[in-house]
Amino acid sequence: MKTSQYNKRIVIQEYTTTKNSRGIAKQEWHDTKKVWANISTNIENEEDIANSINSKMKNEITIRYNKDLENKLSNTEKCRIFYKRPYNILGIENVNERNIEIKIRCEAIENE
Repeated sequence: MKTSQYNKRIVIQEYTTTKNSRGIAKQEWHDTKKVWANISTNIENEEDIANSINSKMKNEITIRYNKDLENKLSNTEKCRIFYKRPYNILGIENVNERNIEIKIRCEAIENE
């Protein structure tokens, strides 16, 4: 993929626990890294719930390869992507195992 195709700035967020001055634990999402990405949008998985059709927006985000990011993103419970709205990570793939690009399959979080 050409550099010009990485035209969206995304934020990789990590779920962390911090303690305030009184020692009370607080869990929240913190920005850990901003990277340039290419985003492909698909709408899949329409669900018929209570006679209303809900479609889940799934995306494929491609970023340049980074070993540290690959390791961090593989823990899908503690990481997510933010671009205009948060996205849960469904899976990652080192494209053709060539260490050039990482494809991240994710799903938009609608209500947060």
